[in-house]
Amino acid sequence: YPDVMVYIDGRTELRGSAFFEKYRKIWDEGDPKMFEQEVQRFKLTGAFISTSMGPASEKLLDMLVHRDDYKLIYLDYDAIIFLKDIPENADYIKKFYVDLSKWKTIKLDIRHFGPTLASPYQNMARAHSLIAMGYPDQAVGEANAALEIDPTYAVPYKLKGRVYFERKDWENAFRNYRIALASSPEDVRLRGRLAMSYLGMGELGYAMKEAEKMIERAPEDAQGYFVKAKVLVKMKEYNKAYDIVLQALRITPKSVNDMLELGDLAFEDKAYSQAARYYSEGLGMDPRRAIAHEKMGIILHAQGKDARAILEYKKSLSIDPANTSARKALAELVPKRGGK
Repeated sequence: YPDVMVYIDGRTELRGSAFFEKYRKIWDEGDPKMFEQEVQRFKLTGAFISTSMGPASEKLLDMLVHRDDYKLIYLDYDAIIFLKDIPENADYIKKFYVDLSKWKTIKLDIRHFGPTLASPYQNMARAHSLIAMGYPDQAVGEANAALEIDPTYAVPYKLKGRVYFERKDWENAFRNYRIALASSPEDVRLRGRLAMSYLGMGELGYAMKEAEKMIERAPEDAQGYFVKAKVLVKMKEYNKAYDIVLQALRITPKSVNDMLELGDLAFEDKAYSQAARYYSEGLGMDPRRAIAHEKMGIILHAQGKDARAILEYKKSLSIDPANTSARKALAELVPKRGGK
């Protein structure tokens, strides 16, 4: 300072609420248009993101790592640094560029600790950054290294459970969430993931028990009711499921993702009218959700209502032109007439 200035620091009151809202739009949502606007306005040439006090915004990291004009040059437990790919930064990028596909887990020498348990926060900070940037295998490597230092640490199991859960590897998700929950039995969201892992394995009885525990321990949290409803859908108890959903919506009226997941579960069982009901209600909560329009298109096509399905696919593409699956489905339904 004053030759090198930061975009923002901890003194948010100096910049005012309007500036802070723009910053939050970038940080919380990874908004690429807002980010580019600020890059142009302030001639930003890099992004220094501290992770020493906690994980960085996943949406921000995902946005930055997928930009061709920004290159990662530093990743460790304390910070992540991207530089804009401009001539002034060329030497630094050439020397320090980090290829995450070749990331090697950084391990501490456990001989140094002996029988003493230590907090492997460095490994977990890197793991959270890696998973945010789309490198789950590398994140699991860091989590495993953390467990070598402290096998009782719940956080690595939670992260590994997330990786397997997102891959629908329900057995491994269950194994990791089970251990994580043993250390954090009051974590209702973690219990929900355990319940959904049971559901994925087809263990509906155990899934229901965990859902009931969620409601018992946190009756003011809608997630327990949504999880119970999802189990009931898989049990084909559709009316009971919808009654539970209404209870959840009294607590959290706009739960689009849960409604879409309920629709997906009904669709898997070919309960198309039930699936359409949940997708339709999800769209009522957020008409700009492209994936919801696509899912409605899939349902309508399965019901033989192709004209309406085409309209839903078109709506999905109008919101998200990059939706390749909706574009492919539309191409299969619409006859090619003069290139239209």
